[in-house]
Amino acid sequence: RLTPVNYARQLLNAIVSIRQQKQIPNFDRISRYLQRTTDITPRKCKEHLNNAVSDGLIVEYTAVGVKGQRTGLEQEGYRIQLHGEVVQEDSGHDWYCFECHGPGEVYECSDCFRVYHLGCTTEVTTGETFTCNVCRNKEVSRQKTKMKKKMLNTLLSYTILRLKEKTRELHKLGQKASSDDFRRFIYRKMD
Repeated sequence: RLTPVNYARQLLNAIVSIRQQKQIPNFDRISRYLQRTTDITPRKCKEHLNNAVSDGLIVEYTAVGVKGQRTGLEQEGYRIQLHGEVVQEDSGHDWYCFECHGPGEVYECSDCFRVYHLGCTTEVTTGETFTCNVCRNKEVSRQKTKMKKKMLNTLLSYTILRLKEKTRELHKLGQKASSDDFRRFIYRKMD
């Protein structure tokens, strides 16, 4: 992904706010909204808006004005992508850098879901396959410790029972709005 999460949320909030006013969320309105709520320049706003469209978070469409001065005029509008509207390919890798959690061009680990920017990893990225530091350490530790699976399962079951007792609050269901944000911004949950 190219859009940072905080800017993507601000863009989504801008579109929702403009739609609540029964207006078409075009670039000018979105830009003015973001200038009022955050200190973002129109050029940066356009850049993040284009990135959000290319990421599939926002859909660009042509709308026809039905009221006011813009009656009958076509204008470029933006709307929030509905869940399931555009099927995104699942590459099996995360969208954001595992180290800095930022967007941009990333290198995918060949053994797991993690991705890294060139500057965020010390591993060699010039080869055909890239293996992250976590996977390398996991392989080294796997070779060092040879514990029986039955013993590991017993220890794991005790640990899970203890953790479940401590986290009863986390087992409660959240609101629908938060679950939509969860699906939109979280690729793979970690807990």
